[in-house]
Order: sequence, then C-alpha cells, then structure tokens
Amino acid sequence: MDKLKIRIYNLLRWSERYTKTDMVYLVSGGSWLTGSQILIALASFLATIILGLYLPKDVYGNYKYVLSVFAILSAFTLTGLHTAIIQSVASKHGGVLQQAFRLGLKWSVFAVLGAIIGASYYFYKDNAFLGYSLILIAFAIPLSHSFGLFGSYLVGSKEFKKFGITCFIENVFPLACVIISIFFTKNILLVLVCYFIASISIKGILFFYTIHTSAKSGISDQGLAKYSIKLSALNIISTIAAHIDKVLIFTSFGAVELAIYSFASAFPDRIRSLLKNLTALMVPKFSENKTENRTIVFSNKVVNLSVLLILTTVAYIICAPFLYALFFPNYMESVFFSRLLALTILSSIAVIPLSFFIAEKREDYFAKATLGGSLFQLVVLVPLTYYMGIVGVVISRILGSYAIAGISYYLLYKEIKQK
Repeated sequence: MDKLKIRIYNLLRWSERYTKTDMVYLVSGGSWLTGSQILIALASFLATIILGLYLPKDVYGNYKYVLSVFAILSAFTLTGLHTAIIQSVASKHGGVLQQAFRLGLKWSVFAVLGAIIGASYYFYKDNAFLGYSLILIAFAIPLSHSFGLFGSYLVGSKEFKKFGITCFIENVFPLACVIISIFFTKNILLVLVCYFIASISIKGILFFYTIHTSAKSGISDQGLAKYSIKLSALNIISTIAAHIDKVLIFTSFGAVELAIYSFASAFPDRIRSLLKNLTALMVPKFSENKTENRTIVFSNKVVNLSVLLILTTVAYIICAPFLYALFFPNYMESVFFSRLLALTILSSIAVIPLSFFIAEKREDYFAKATLGGSLFQLVVLVPLTYYMGIVGVVISRILGSYAIAGISYYLLYKEIKQK
C-alpha cells in the first residue's frame, strides 16, 4: 500500500509539469470535496425523483417556491460570513467560528422581519399555506444560517476530509427526512416543517462538533464583521438574481410551470454545484501564495477547466432526452429548457478569477463582477419573460452567467497587468 501511495504521489508530481497545478493538493483536498458533492448530488437526485413521482406538479411547484423565498430572504442575513471565515482562518485566525455565530444571529433580524411581513401579506390575501410557510421561514433563517457556518471554518483550516463528511451529512439528512415524510403525508406544509427542523438540527449538531474538535481556541478577527458586511452587501443582488426566476415563474405562470422549470434546471444546477469545490480549494491556496507567476498559473488553469466544461456541456446536451426519459418521464417538457440551461455550465469558468478576488480581499472587483452580471440578468429578466415566457427566463440566466464570467476575466486581466 505504501509503495502504491508513493507511485501515485510521484505520478501526480510528474503531471504538474503539464497541468501547472499543485496536483497533490488538488487530489488530496479535492477528492474529499468532490466525493462528498457527488454523493450529495446523487442523494438530491434521488429525492427529486421521489418527489416528482409522489407529489403532483402543483404541490411540487409550491414546495420549490417556498424554498426559493427562503433563499432570497437569506440574502439579507450576513451571507458574507462564509467567505470571510475561509479567508480569516487561512490567515491564522482560529477563533472566528464562535465570533461568526454571534454575528450571524445578530444580522438575521432583517431576514426575519422580511419573512414576517411576507407572512402578514399572504394571510391578508387568505393564503394560509404561504402565510404559515413564511412564519416557518422566520424561525428557520437565523439558526440555519448561523449553525451552517461550521463548514466554512473547516474549509479555511483545510480539513477537507472532515468537511466532506460533515457536508454530506448536513445535506443528506434533511433530504432523507423529506423523503420519509412524503410517504406519511402529502401535506406540503408538514413536509416543509420536517425539512427545516431536520436541517437546523443536523447543522446545530455539526456546529458544536466542530467547536469541540476543531475550533476550541484561537484569536478572533477584529475585521471579520466589517469584511463580512461588505461581502454580504455584494451578495444580495447576486442571491436574488439566482432565485428570482423561480418566484417570477410562480407568480406569472403558476406552480405547475415552476415545477417544469425546476426539473429543467435539476441536472445543470447539480453539475455547476460540483464546481463549488474549486472555490473551496482555490481561496486558501491564493491566500497563502503571493509570489507565483500569476499569468502562467491562471492561463493554465483556465485552459484545463475550459476543456472540461466544454466536454461536459456537449455530453449533457446530447444525453438530456435519454436522462429525462429514464428518470423524469413525467417531465419530458423540461428537456428543451434543460438543454438551454446547460449552456450555463461553461460560464462556471468564472470560479477562477472570483476565487482570486476573494483570497485577495478585492471586494471591489468581486462586486463589479457579481453585481454587474446579476444586475444585467435582472434588467433583461422582466422584458424577456414578458415577450418569451419561460424561454425568456432561461435566456436571462444564460446571459447573466456569461456577463459575470466576462467581467471577472476583464478585471483579472486588469489586475495582472497592474502587478
């Protein structure tokens, strides 16, 4: 076994002359991250299949709408804490997790107020389901956000194995509870109660486990709150842009159409979620290494990732009809939209410059890229939806994703030239 490990190590080091990347770091850290994300994607995929089989389209549409509202309201918490923790821990501030938890609870007040206002509106409109759903969200947001910070601490401290395992548990346990719940009730409000209770409970357990095993002591970061607030302000528009499409489809066309659209984005969104691992790997590495010839480093990373994304996009477009016929036969109308959404996969190349901006604390560049692309998507969303329906929503997502990528690389080129 030791000889095999040595051979693999030597092979990875040999490959670095061609990839121009620290392959040992990538494989050792990335294997746990990628492995956990693949298992999470499979579990989520299984949950989607079961929900699609056992829930009517209108019920599933309501379920997705509530989760989209939860995501949008969560944008008004201190979302920047996740990124700030990674950067802070990588910079040797080991005591930030407890500090971040308190900040997370404190800054959740705006999201809670928004949920209460939304609940009051729906009760006024005699929509009890959405009214109670918003009340549920108001209780869930503070603890869900604050307990969920443990993962960022593990990433920043490069405990990728522990992060991979806990991330898998954090995501799969609520899905398992949802799957079990729908066999006992078709009341979607009860299903949502089960989901949020399970999610908060497992996050709380993993948070205290991390405190006990990895974050017992260490210095705090006096700049954590300020940096988190900056990042959070930048995240608001991008988070809204990421979920407003579902809200617009629900309010404009109905729950059934939202269900069709949600299934259309199922595969492309899961493929793109796997690429989040790269940010977790790149930010600590960029934070540590300030002396590399960045022009060469970035060019090699871009070429390698671009080839992978192009092949993935083409393969999915070809296979989409067969995948839906096999797994989602009741949603064959989603195939056309899904093929269009597959074009967003290539835009994930923006992960390289965005990770660099985070590591360098260049919130100005990060803001210009994410805000610029997200604002562009929001600007074109309404007119495209009005004239083209769901196709317009899809096109706005594609345009927004490539706008972020284009702005990111322009700013990266500008930064490299200045150095």
